[in-house]
Amino acid sequence: MAEDKKELDEDKERIGGVEIGAFTFSYVRSSGPGGQNVNKRSTKAVMRVDLVVVRDTVGVGVCKRLVKLASSAYISASDELQIACQSSRSQLSNKLNCIEMFESMMEKAVVKPVRRKKKKVSKRAKQKRLDEKSKRSQTKRMRSKYDSD
Repeated sequence: MAEDKKELDEDKERIGGVEIGAFTFSYVRSSGPGGQNVNKRSTKAVMRVDLVVVRDTVGVGVCKRLVKLASSAYISASDELQIACQSSRSQLSNKLNCIEMFESMMEKAVVKPVRRKKKKVSKRAKQKRLDEKSKRSQTKRMRSKYDSD
């Protein structure tokens, strides 16, 4: 595990704006295809990061958007963001996939959503809607049976 952190330290000092020291990686046996390899090797990578550290590093707003993006499936009871990947038979590629997933989530969380500006409906649009309603009502009235008494 210490070797993995050393490999990452050479490439990057931060992942998605958060220091590498805040992340913990663990490896467990993965399910799925792989034959005997699945039974012998722990290739599923699980990356955890404390949300308090993320909030202190990138800010409250970004952290809230990150939690919203991650949904409850990724958030543990102890406020840790947990990302798991088992798509590959290689431990290193699964770890890199976890990092990519976190970075893409952070890229989306950093972008502040644009609020919709409420606009007043124009007089012409209101009149058009009312005209269409009256036309439709006239059509329905013509279809109905009425007595000529």
